[in-house]
Amino acid sequence: QEKYNHQNERRQDMNLLETNITQAFQLLQEQITPMTIQAHLQRKIELHNQHAVSLQEEQHKKMTCVSSKKKKKDAMEQMVVGPIAAINVTLTTVLRAATTHEREWVLAQEEEKKAKERQKKRQ
Repeated sequence: QEKYNHQNERRQDMNLLETNITQAFQLLQEQITPMTIQAHLQRKIELHNQHAVSLQEEQHKKMTCVSSKKKKKDAMEQMVVGPIAAINVTLTTVLRAATTHEREWVLAQEEEKKAKERQKKRQ
């Protein structure tokens, strides 16, 4: 009799556990859908992007705050183009498009260099 009661209690516990697990899975299936997963991931991406943009803006402000007018003035006064300019570029360098005069000057410099190389080969 006691053994029977023990087995019966165990069976009831197992049934209760199975019922609880079944209910938990049903609840998960109802609450976790492709739409909820997509919404959650979209929100995470938005939060990440907001954080990344704020960090980028902060870094940009730090880089541009250091007398940007003076840097722009210096950049306009210097005629640095071509390979020389490429070597000297840093994260704080102010860049601008080359003027027509500067582009022509670079082409002339390249032609002079090629002409000198041809002369050396002839000698």
